[in-house]
Amino acid sequence: MRKLAVNICATTGISLILLAVIGLLSGGTYLYLVGVFQVLTTNMMIHAGMLLVSRMALKYPLLEAFVDIALILVMICGSGLAFGWFSSTPLWILCILGIVMYGASTALNILHMRREVQEINMLIVRRKFT
Repeated sequence: MRKLAVNICATTGISLILLAVIGLLSGGTYLYLVGVFQVLTTNMMIHAGMLLVSRMALKYPLLEAFVDIALILVMICGSGLAFGWFSSTPLWILCILGIVMYGASTALNILHMRREVQEINMLIVRRKFT
């Protein structure tokens, strides 16, 4: 549960930074406070959906990645409609943002798993010599 909360906060923070950069590049001057909570809500829904997808234990990793990306895009489009994002941000920008976020979170997960594997291997080596 703690890891889920950390992941939600991390993706929300990265999403807000990316939104701020997109806003600056398109001539925006501020980010509404309500937008922060909208992004948080959207990220919570995305993580809940991805948790359900991971529990389905799909056989093929590429299929699972495709389902994850489709889920992200559906959630972003739904949130865009519900929160009125499309009046200020085009749909394609939000879709690219979602795909970039998925790529970034996947890369971070891979780095984290590599560290865990290295730690486990070190423990195995220590155990052999004691």
